Amino acid sequence: MKIVLLLLFLSCTSLAMSADDELICSQQPPWTVVASASNGLSSIAHFTMPRDTEQDVFPGFVSCLLVSHAESSWWIDWQPGSIFEIGEFVDDRHAIIITRNVAVATSYLLNLDQGDMQFIGGGVGSLVKSGPNAGLVILQGQKRYHATRGPFWLDVFVGLNGEPVEFLPNEWGECLSVSEIIRVDESLASLKQRLTDCIAIAF
Repeated sequence: MKIVLLLLFLSCTSLAMSADDELICSQQPPWTVVASASNGLSSIAHFTMPRDTEQDVFPGFVSCLLVSHAESSWWIDWQPGSIFEIGEFVDDRHAIIITRNVAVATSYLLNLDQGDMQFIGGGVGSLVKSGPNAGLVILQGQKRYHATRGPFWLDVFVGLNGEPVEFLPNEWGECLSVSEIIRVDESLASLKQRLTDCIAIAF
């Protein structure tokens, strides 16, 4: 099987990794398979091990993914301070990847054919498999910021491209208009709610 080294950064450009991490990721079996495609031809395996270093802001772990697809395999090493949490296949060619650090979780869509990873959004993402929102991703515990009140958390349905579709109210939250929730760089093309709609938010 051909082994391909894939280096990824948040914007799908290259991410330089240390020689120590490279050695750890490439030479440390066994890997634990955390997700497999329905056709049985693709899989994602996970490996995390402790690391003792004084150079990282968040020392302690090296976290890697081993991706197998189309008769090739490659591994992905994430940035210091983050660990991979889970991989879930959307279909036979795409998977949701989640990273977590001491503050937040972040979700990405891995395109196995193209070998790149696109940002979906903050929060723990999972594919909605039934009901009116089937095929969307729900991001749970997404962290956002209000201009005057600071950080808040909410759940949101998004498309596979990360565009928000619906913000979900919190049972014990305070009312905040969608216009105060949406970020200036976000597309409104897929949003079902009006900017004047009130969403209960937990600050």
